[in-house]
Formats: sequence, structure tokens, C-alpha cells
Amino acid sequence: SSDLGDPVNNAELYDPDTEAWTLLPPQAYGRMYHSTTVLLPDGRVLSAGQDSGESANFGQIYMPPYLFKGSRPRISAVQRQIGYGENIMIDTPDADAIESIALIRLTTVTHSVNNSQRYVGLNFTSAGQTEIMATTPINPNLAPPGHYMLFIVNGNGVPSIARIVRLI
Repeated sequence: SSDLGDPVNNAELYDPDTEAWTLLPPQAYGRMYHSTTVLLPDGRVLSAGQDSGESANFGQIYMPPYLFKGSRPRISAVQRQIGYGENIMIDTPDADAIESIALIRLTTVTHSVNNSQRYVGLNFTSAGQTEIMATTPINPNLAPPGHYMLFIVNGNGVPSIARIVRLI
């Protein structure tokens, strides 16, 4: 328990296509004021911390449903440093199955608030059987400089394991 009351233990998943929320299975422990929830490069989610009680010193790894929808696409290679308004090549044996590409900024969570993580979808085209050409954001107003996880996602909604890239 905590000094802050009863936590909500279930996460919800939003589907922008249907504009619907789906209730997901509950965590074992509630997380409140001094907590963190972090998207990991492998698509899992780390939830940890709170003010007091037996769960204050424990973390949990959550495996979202999208990780169980088939095999993952794989990023074979991508440059580690990328600039604004640039076309970048992503090598993948799964080029024909990719339906979206995104940069997700590394997290900075404090007091249950994440002030900088953001999702930035990238436009892309196929550049052959094993390559995709993606276009980076045009300026820092859309994506501030820094480190991001680069994910490619297939038609089943399954993400790759991210590659960390630096946007400069």
C-alpha cells in the first residue's frame, strides 16, 4: 500500500484506428507517485518504484500482446547518427513486410511524468528486397536532438528490437 491511496493496476492499450481502449491484465503491484514506466528496446515495458510498501523496491517487466503476434522483423543495419530531413537506409531481411517505422525518444521519467518521450513516425519507401529508405524529421521542433530507439513494425503490429540512433 501507499500513502497515496489505491492504485489502478491495469494498463490500457489505445488503438488509434478504432479510437478504442482495451483493458490489459493487471500488474502485481500498484505504481504511484515515485514510479517509472519505461519502454525497453525489445518492446517490453519496465514498471518500477513507488513511495512505500512492499513493492517499493521491486520492478516488473510487462510483455504487451503485440509481442505474441508472430515473428519480429529485424534491423540488420542502420547508421548510428542521423540528421534532420535526411534519407536513411535501414537494412532488413523483412523489407516487404514493414508497415511502419518510428523513432521513440529515450525516456526521462520522474514523479510518474515522462517529459520527453515521444513517438515520431517516419515516412518510408522500399529500396529493394532488403532495404528501406526512411526520411527523418525535418527539424528539431518535431523531434529534439538526442538519442532515440528506431523501430520497424510489420503488418501484425510486431516491432523489431530497436536500434539506438542519435538525431543531430
